[in-house]
Amino acid sequence: MSFLKRLGYFLFGLSIGLVFLAFFLKKKSDETDTSFCYLPNCRVLKELRSKPVLIDLKEASSSAAMLDSTRILEFLTSGKVNFRASDTKASPCGLYV
Repeated sequence: MSFLKRLGYFLFGLSIGLVFLAFFLKKKSDETDTSFCYLPNCRVLKELRSKPVLIDLKEASSSAAMLDSTRILEFLTSGKVNFRASDTKASPCGLYV
């Protein structure tokens, strides 16, 4: 069997395997609400979303930012973490800006 024929069979099998893998991983992520976050920004935001958010109502109402639940949710889903200004090694947990 020539090299090109073997390469064709390999690429055909690889493409079928990738389609099945993408289908099953997509189905799994939809069912279990699993997301694949490998970058530091995504991992920090995912960790922050998993914890309860506590807000001081007096401070939040007096601040100029006028924080509400939709704005906080927007920060936790599409925000960016400034790692240069953050103290990631703080004890007992890191401080992220």
